[in-house]
Amino acid sequence: MSKKVTIPADLREELAGANGDPVVLCDEAGNVVGYAVTAARFARLTPKPEDPWTDEEIARLEEERKNDPRPDVPHEDVLRWFERQ
Repeated sequence: MSKKVTIPADLREELAGANGDPVVLCDEAGNVVGYAVTAARFARLTPKPEDPWTDEEIARLEEERKNDPRPDVPHEDVLRWFERQ
């Protein structure tokens, strides 16, 4: 999990003034220590895992499950069955 840092209101206003553009964060010596981007831009930068199922596959699996003659088995029963093995 990421560390969360609370920033003062004046810094928040300064970052908001960048109109969504990345802001370079530097220390007192001028060394770049990071970048600030809006949450929306960060979401676009982070890759999303590709969905392993197509809509057609989901519909087919739901239909198969609906037509499956086998009864539903509660999770606890499955665990008990494995414990006996």
